[in-house]
Amino acid sequence: MHEPNTEMSVEMAVRMVSEKQGDVLMKGMVGTSTLLKCVLNKEWGLRTGNLLSHFALFEVDTYHKVIAVTDVAMNIAPNLKEKIAIVNNSVACLNRLGYKIPKVAVLGAVEMVNENMEATLHAALLSKMNQRDQIKNCIIDGPLAFDNAVSLISAQNKGIKSEVAGDTDLLLMPDIEVGNVLYKSLVFFAKAKVASIILGAQVPIVLTSRSDSEQAKFDSILLSAAASRW
Repeated sequence: MHEPNTEMSVEMAVRMVSEKQGDVLMKGMVGTSTLLKCVLNKEWGLRTGNLLSHFALFEVDTYHKVIAVTDVAMNIAPNLKEKIAIVNNSVACLNRLGYKIPKVAVLGAVEMVNENMEATLHAALLSKMNQRDQIKNCIIDGPLAFDNAVSLISAQNKGIKSEVAGDTDLLLMPDIEVGNVLYKSLVFFAKAKVASIILGAQVPIVLTSRSDSEQAKFDSILLSAAASRW
C-alpha cells in the first residue's frame, strides 16, 4: 500500500493491526517517536494498559545459551514499579518461548546492596518479591555485576552462591544507557546475533535499529511470530 506521508503510513499500519488485518507491527525507516505516538493512540492504537518495554534475544559465541536483555530502548530510568512491569513482560515472553522458569539477573555495578546505588536497592527488592511470589514464573537474583551474571567461575571466585549466576536467561538493565551500550557492544564487538521486539502492546512490535542487519530484522520478525503464538 503506497503512502508517501510518513505519519499517515504509520497510522494506516497501526489501524490495520488494531482491526485484525495484521498480526505484527514493524518499524521501518521512521522515527520511533512517530511509531509510538500512533501505537499509544487512545481511539485506535494498540494500548493494553501495560507498560511497553523492549526485549532482545542474543546468541553469543562466548555464552552457552541464548540470553535475553531488557530494557535497552524504551524506558529511560525505570523506577521499581516500572522494573516489575518490565520483568513481567519479559518473563511472560520467555514462558511463551518455552522457558518454564527463566533465570533473571538484576544488574548493578556491585554484588552487594549499597544504599547510595539505587540499582542495587531495586535488585534486592525484586529478588525478595520473587521469593514471596509477588513476581512469578521465574527465579530472580541481584544485585549481580555483569561478570557474575554470565560467568559461574567469576561468581565462585567472589563467593557468590546463586541459582542464577553463570546461567542467566534474562539480564535486567538498571537504565537505558547501560542497556544501549551492552546491546551495541554485543552486536558490534562480540558479533552476536540479535532479535528484538517491543512487549506490552496488543501485539509484538518489531522495533529494530536502522543500522541493524537484514538478518537481525528477519530474526526479529521470527521472534515476534513466536512471541505471539500464545
